[in-house]
This record gives sequence, structure tokens and C-alpha cells, in this order.
Amino acid sequence: MSKLINILTLKKMKREHYFSIIILTLSIIGIFLSLFNNFNETKNPFNLKNKDFISINKAKILSLSLDGPMYEGESSSMLGMTSMSSASRLKAELAKALKNDNIKGIIIRINSPGGTVGISQEIYSLITQLKKKNKLIIATMGDVAASGGYYVASACDLIFANKSALTGSIGVILNTLNYESLAQKLGVKSVTIKAGKYKDSGNPFRQMSAEEKAIFQDLIDETYDEFIHDVYLGRHSLKYGDFRKDLTEEDIRLIAEGRIYTGKKAYEYGLVDKLGGYDDALSLLQSMLKKKYGHKEDLKIIESLLASDSLDSIFNIFGSDSAEGKVLFSRKLLNLRCLINSESCSNFNNEFNVEKLNSPILVIAPQFL
Repeated sequence: MSKLINILTLKKMKREHYFSIIILTLSIIGIFLSLFNNFNETKNPFNLKNKDFISINKAKILSLSLDGPMYEGESSSMLGMTSMSSASRLKAELAKALKNDNIKGIIIRINSPGGTVGISQEIYSLITQLKKKNKLIIATMGDVAASGGYYVASACDLIFANKSALTGSIGVILNTLNYESLAQKLGVKSVTIKAGKYKDSGNPFRQMSAEEKAIFQDLIDETYDEFIHDVYLGRHSLKYGDFRKDLTEEDIRLIAEGRIYTGKKAYEYGLVDKLGGYDDALSLLQSMLKKKYGHKEDLKIIESLLASDSLDSIFNIFGSDSAEGKVLFSRKLLNLRCLINSESCSNFNNEFNVEKLNSPILVIAPQFL
């Protein structure tokens, strides 16, 4: 019997091993195809000369999203694979945008009922820092952008919402359950050993004392006041006065009260700047940035800055984690491309000195920043 179990276990391990190899192979093939697809089938595949090689990193708009409940950490798929939560990914993307001078504008599509205070405040802080770096940021609401979702939106320069979107819910809540009566009926007793008078405050197996309730209420009130004040700080600027109502902190407090509003009603109260969807918000962002920087054409839109981290992982797999190794790896890819289209590479090499390339892979994969 034990021999049979060992055989079955070995077969299972082999299947998992083969599955891992297949996933890794497909990933590498996908990245190589992505690299080659970025070559234009013209006589000069990059349309570049030595002097303007950096121009591939011209001004761009970063399009991001915030979906579902906001919390810090990872989420798991049905296949058991983990990935960053939407809020964690948004935080990581904004942190990278802070260090990227090519990102001139950011549009954030929010479809979230809110979540934990900590991650909401971190994202709010990053947006505030990005605005100080003169990056234009617009929030656009999906079906729901309430509580923490609205908190994030309030930090942006402008907010778009559809008429039927649900937003607002500016408030803080703490729920606890009490099982004392049920436990008594079932004959269950809770034994608590603690150090610190209030360490078991909120214990579901006993009634909460008036003193404990007061402590929790002070905590909620303090967080609520911060919520109101931060919304005011994000919204009071009249930099875009053509779109925005001048709301005082007291105005926001009167509007708040944890109430849910439609996008239309939020617009009337001044919680939202314009009625419209993602396309409307993106169109305005493009128009404002073109006017600001004197561009005639729309700025390129990218959806992630974290892709470069994935590319670095591929470099590491091939042992090319040094700058010199990355350049060498880039040249090998370019040589492979030349086997496919020798004429385009020949023309490219005549106009652009590959030997002087000191910024690996950016020329070969300009979609990665």
C-alpha cells in the first residue's frame, strides 16, 4: 500500500513539475513575442538616431484601476496562485510613477466600496505627492466609489462620475458581534487571560462596558475627522475652478454623514467635478496635457510601470542582472531579430550605433519603462 502511495505521489510531483515548466516556457515565449512585435516593419525599425534615442520615453499617461475591497496584501486565484490586491498594486504603480519623469498624467478608474483605513491613506498620500510633482491626476468612478474609494478620488485633481454611480459614504464604521447569550445556551464559556485592562475590549463573549464603548467611539470620531479634513484638503483647491465648487470643511461635514449619493447628486453637492465616464475623463486629460506641454498629438497611454520589474526577473533568470549583462542580452535579441529581417536591422545599424547602447532593452522593448 505504501509503495502504491509513493508511486502516486511521484506521478503527482512529475505532473506538477511538467506544469511548472509549461507555464515558464509560455511566459518566456510571450515576452519574446512582445519584444519582437515592437519592431516596426519599416526601413528604420525604431525611427531613431543617436541624438534622440531617449525620445522613445516621451510623455505618457498612466492608466490605472482600483477594483473591489481595499486591503493591503495578496489575493488568491482558483488555481492557488497569488497576486497583489488591487489596492496594493495601485500603491506600487503610484510609487513607481513618482520616480518616472515621463509620466505626465494619471487616470485612475475606481470601482470600490472602500476598505481599510491604512491602505486608503497610503494611496491618498502618494497621489498628493504626485500632484506636487506637477503630474495631472483624474479619477473616474465605475459602478461604486464609496468610502475609501471616494477618499482616494478626493485626492485627485478632478473627479468624473456617471449619473448612476454610487459614491459618498464618507464615514467610518466598526462592527462587533456578541455571542454571550448564544454561548450560555450552548454551555460554552470563554476564558480570557490578559495583561492590560482593555486588552480584550470587544470580546464577543461578554457585554462591552460603557467605558470601552467610549474608547471605540473616540477612535472612530478621530478617524472620521481625519477623513473629513483630508477630503477638504483634496477638494478645496480652485486650481480647476471651472469645474469645481468651493467647499469648506464644514460643507463637507454636512454633506458626509456616511450617506450614499448617486453621481448626479454628488455633482450637485460638489463632491464630483464632472459627469461622464472613463472615455470622457481620458479625453479631458489628453486635452489638458497637450495644452500644458504643447503637444499636437495625444500622449501614449500605458497601463503599468511594474512590467519593467517582470523584465528584470527574466534578466535574472538568464544570469544577466548586471548592466553589462543586460546590454549583452539586448544585443543578442537584436541579432536574433536581424535573422528575421536583416534589411531593417542593417538600415537601423547605419543610423544608430548599437555599440554605444548603454541602456539595455529599452530600445528593443520600448513598452517597458
